[in-house]
Amino acid sequence: SDETGPIPAREYGFEKAHWDVIACLDGDSYVVPTWLEEITQPLNTPHVNSVSGYPILLGSYWASYIFFLQWLPPLRHIFPFYFWLGNFACRKEDYDISGGIKKCREIGKSLWLYYPAEDCILSFLLQKRGKLAFARKARSYVYPGVFFDEENRNAKQREDLKKIKKYFNR
Repeated sequence: SDETGPIPAREYGFEKAHWDVIACLDGDSYVVPTWLEEITQPLNTPHVNSVSGYPILLGSYWASYIFFLQWLPPLRHIFPFYFWLGNFACRKEDYDISGGIKKCREIGKSLWLYYPAEDCILSFLLQKRGKLAFARKARSYVYPGVFFDEENRNAKQREDLKKIKKYFNR
């Protein structure tokens, strides 16, 4: 069913949340003990409304390192900023105004994406209202499993990201 899995769970949880900040972590991840403090700390900075944590892909040091590099100057002016692997936090008010996961689903369907990419789309929606920060110490550890096992997955994800970027750049 389309109503099972992480996307409907996020949508339900985010809609029911009544706090000022929403933090999200994928169910197959584990984090450093200070993760919640680290992922929410940048939200104390003016104009920052969302934060991406630093995912460490177990068994894939290079993929983790490449993700980290996108946040370093001058590379962060080349690569788009977006949430990756369900390790993020945002202001509830900005989430609600952005249209949330429901809007992400609509955009994903209209773009005919191969993967849902709701976290990526959400990060672009939130950046319309504020800045996305990177919390280097908010580390989550995840074994990518099928993330890199599926044939042509990286190429399909790159195509999806191009569609998303084009959508938000128009």
